[in-house]
Amino acid sequence: CFQEGVGGFPDGIYLVKKGLYPMLDSGTTTSYVARSLTKLKNLTVITNSTDIAAVMLPPSGNHVYIPGEEVRQDDGAIFGQSAVEYVRQFNIDWAIISVGGIENQLNLTDYYSLESEFSRAIIEQAHEVIVVTDRSKFGRVGLAKICKMEAIDILITNPPIPAEIFRKLDPMNVRLITQSSQID
Repeated sequence: CFQEGVGGFPDGIYLVKKGLYPMLDSGTTTSYVARSLTKLKNLTVITNSTDIAAVMLPPSGNHVYIPGEEVRQDDGAIFGQSAVEYVRQFNIDWAIISVGGIENQLNLTDYYSLESEFSRAIIEQAHEVIVVTDRSKFGRVGLAKICKMEAIDILITNPPIPAEIFRKLDPMNVRLITQSSQID
């Protein structure tokens, strides 16, 4: 399991520094990322996840912003047009997103159009984009396209990385962070 085996955010804790502005979308993997970020203090965090908001609030000195919209019952996520408009007002350092799938042409996808729409909105607001995912997402194709791999800066995952995908990342200038350099 990526989330437990890698500790949520391998080396990534060092990417997000005190005083910076990360934005995290909802998802199991980004929730683990948020838990690793609790080691940092005085962050300004924007998220559409009530779980991530709750994790980031305890006595950390963090400032947490969430959009006002209906909360989805199964995972506590907030989506919809007003959530997208809400995040577009922010200028953020890091968009940290999870994905439902990374298909072989390196399109990042999700299973729900509202989730992919929200991910695209936070990507547009970010100086740098981090995708966190586990290896099971390689070769999967969700219904809704988020973006092409070229739109991201850093891919954090667990090995092994499919060799075909690994070869395609280098010319795209996507930094790959894993537990090791194991390639299938």
